[in-house]
Amino acid sequence: MASLITAGGFILGLILAGCSDNGLVFEVTDSEERVSFFDQPYYDDALAKRTDILEAEVTFHQARLRTSEGGVLTLGEDENIEAFVVLPNSFVDDTTFTVEVTKIVTEDGEALIVFEFGPDGLQFFRPAVLRLDLGVLFGRNVTSVEFAWLDEETHMWGDPVTYDADSNQIACVSIGHFSTGMSKGAEKDPSTDSGSGTSK
Repeated sequence: MASLITAGGFILGLILAGCSDNGLVFEVTDSEERVSFFDQPYYDDALAKRTDILEAEVTFHQARLRTSEGGVLTLGEDENIEAFVVLPNSFVDDTTFTVEVTKIVTEDGEALIVFEFGPDGLQFFRPAVLRLDLGVLFGRNVTSVEFAWLDEETHMWGDPVTYDADSNQIACVSIGHFSTGMSKGAEKDPSTDSGSGTSK
């Protein structure tokens, strides 16, 4: 399942590759012809243009953190499932951090998460950590997560980076700057049953 991430804010954009008119509504073809989310450009209204999204849930989180202390932004009901962890003395000034989280489920049962981090462009001296429970978010057979940043000039996703989960299915994504990003679960363990394919 995919989460797209970039410095300053994570944003997920889903428009079929090859479609240049941002005003079009894009109908999705048969599953074998569908293009990976990572290969599709992203615009502000990308989700509204997709016809294959069954569910999209958006939540907004913010907290003011002191430079000397850092802190944790809980991105759901439980910080053990979704959290953004900022280390002390890793950013210049006391700052209000924001994270907009968009959870998506497609008709194929694919679950993706888009993160938009703010303030946009913020740089860390020491990387912050996006901590995700892959079993809860993507299914209990998911053993790694792919994460990509959005290039805000081209509106295309960069090459996804794979982060392996630990034995408890916790994956930690390193965040060196703020922008828009997308993540999706990957590397399913064949020794376990299939996951539900829905985000929670």
